[in-house]
Amino acid sequence: MLKYAPISTLFFFLIGNSVAQNHDNVWLFGYAASSPDTLFGGSVIDFNKEPPLVYEKDRDMNIFTTMASACDSSGILQFYTNGISIQDTTDQLMVNGDSLNPGEYADSYQNFGYPLVMSEIVLPLPGEPSKYALFHLKLEDHPVYVLARTTLYLTIVDMSLNGGFGEVINKNVPILTDGRFGSVHAVKHSNGRDWWIVVINSKENICRILLLDENGLTGPTVSDFQPGLCCLPGLNELIFSPDGTKAALYNNTHGLTFLDFDRCSGIFSNPIYKHLPNSDLGGALPFHRAPVFFI
Repeated sequence: MLKYAPISTLFFFLIGNSVAQNHDNVWLFGYAASSPDTLFGGSVIDFNKEPPLVYEKDRDMNIFTTMASACDSSGILQFYTNGISIQDTTDQLMVNGDSLNPGEYADSYQNFGYPLVMSEIVLPLPGEPSKYALFHLKLEDHPVYVLARTTLYLTIVDMSLNGGFGEVINKNVPILTDGRFGSVHAVKHSNGRDWWIVVINSKENICRILLLDENGLTGPTVSDFQPGLCCLPGLNELIFSPDGTKAALYNNTHGLTFLDFDRCSGIFSNPIYKHLPNSDLGGALPFHRAPVFFI
């Protein structure tokens, strides 16, 4: 992988992980650190700096497509994962941090990293400042759809253990197992503490919504985006506005849908659809600082 990812890749990464102030301030990329080709190897983008600091940093872990990282409230990196294992800030395997997403694809991609975009997200656990919740999707062969993201797992990291370098205390706990999932996203509850986790269903017009609070996980509830508006075959990408009250859902074979989101109830409403021609090859979806409205 090139040390410096193309802009489209950066936008995909931003969408999958920009869910908390400072907790996503350090991004990691790259693989083939031992390659003699200087275009390959590890790299870091540090958003604690203005402008962001980009630098080389080789590591043993290869990051192929899947990547999630966690920073504390000050933006200091705590750990990161490539979807197969979790490493601490010394770039060493975290205690019990191996064997994420167990199965054929984790085994096959052991030396590269898991091959799924928008499949993992890390959230600080409400009421427990030393703990983080990692939500991650599993890829499996499917008798009808060839490949499917069949399971949403939960893994818990406690950074108070192992001298502050962290330890995985729960791993690969199945949360959702009855769907063909497309991507996983999150937005903060209106109380400023809890989290809404949104899991898009692939090839359907629905998503599953979970609430993460001090008591654990509640749900899922099912939200219907209305037939014909979104969630058709293709890559579904969801992003929330900075204040969390709006959402945009992009499908690379169908178009763009804007929705209202109630951060108190976790309900989507008022979909507005916009057809986007000639977008079959994919793309990315950021919210601009100024609102954009379709008339």
